[in-house]
Amino acid sequence: MAPDNLTVLLIQNGVHAASGGQALTNAALDLANLSRSAGIPRASNVATPQAFASAMSSASPGSGATVLVLSTKPDLAVVRPPVVLDPVLTKHRFMSAIGAPRYVPTMFGGGRFVCDQGG
Repeated sequence: MAPDNLTVLLIQNGVHAASGGQALTNAALDLANLSRSAGIPRASNVATPQAFASAMSSASPGSGATVLVLSTKPDLAVVRPPVVLDPVLTKHRFMSAIGAPRYVPTMFGGGRFVCDQGG
């Protein structure tokens, strides 16, 4: 299905923002070409404000699905994970939220399951 009133703007800054700004492993990947190969003929790379304005004006509703890939430089002051993700804390918060018992290994007094009460 190809809606005729859809414009997708991909902002390509060359880094993985959600995990702290690591560089992409395939920076040469052309997302506009990938979009065209997926069946969206109106896909283009835009690198300047003028090219973006021109591409947006030609992406009018009813003219078919459009993908615009806007290349920018990363702003590393902004590109940080939204929260500190401590894996152990995340695991315990999830287990508590779903009411899963916590296993205490034998060497720590255990071989038993413990249900945490509260958050």
